[in-house]
Amino acid sequence: TFAATGFLQAVQFSPADRNLVFVGSTSKQVLVFDRRQNEPVLTFANDAMVNTIHVYKDGEFFLSGDSEGNIKLWDTKSPGAPLDKVENEEGHKPISHIHLSSTHASEEEEEGHYLAVNSFD
Repeated sequence: TFAATGFLQAVQFSPADRNLVFVGSTSKQVLVFDRRQNEPVLTFANDAMVNTIHVYKDGEFFLSGDSEGNIKLWDTKSPGAPLDKVENEEGHKPISHIHLSSTHASEEEEEGHYLAVNSFD
């Protein structure tokens, strides 16, 4: 059991370390839990409710999509501000899902060739 405030909107295990669980919540945070502990090992403050997350294969970077229509790139080694931010089209419709894919089905290939985004219309 993990202690987190708000409703949990998104949950993903780190592909690089199955003990790490990334959680996006309505409390405007992304929390990273180690399954062997009850408290978060990392906390990332967002300025809006986090609806979706995608953790990169290396476990060092992740994307978040939020209720204000922003997609942000975060570095787990620097839990301060995001590395980059892209805003949804005019109107800033909330991001509901993000998915990162490569051009080939190979598991060894780097990811990052295509980004699929779904938002509320």
